Amino acid sequence: DLEMKFVRSMFKRARVLADQEVTIERIMQDVAKNGSTMVAAQNADLLQFSCYGECYVDAGFHDRMEFSEEEMIDACEVSTWKLSKCRLVTVNNIHQMRRHGGAHLDLDEDDDSESNACYVGLPLGFLIGGGRLVVF
Repeated sequence: DLEMKFVRSMFKRARVLADQEVTIERIMQDVAKNGSTMVAAQNADLLQFSCYGECYVDAGFHDRMEFSEEEMIDACEVSTWKLSKCRLVTVNNIHQMRRHGGAHLDLDEDDDSESNACYVGLPLGFLIGGGRLVVF
């Protein structure tokens, strides 16, 4: 809630979707609000996501973000978004690391051999989709 309030205060024309409001359909629709258009992802200058996610250290394009209890999107789907107008994508993500097939992966905190692998799929999906800069 604090993060959403901050985003709303910093960006007066921000379109903020929270909790169950967040669906792929809503993200992809332009919405008229208070006399102006709140743009869809493909028309946005900046996208910021704060969500849960799953990172697959051995199959990066299966990485996915959870938008609501019912809806998740993976890196393959993100790569089809037309984000050529988007200058910046930021993702604040609490994630679980897994192996393909769903097995939860517990890594030793001192073992970085696979821990960075989870940051490949989704950022690459946003870049393929047209985002110019992606920060995770």
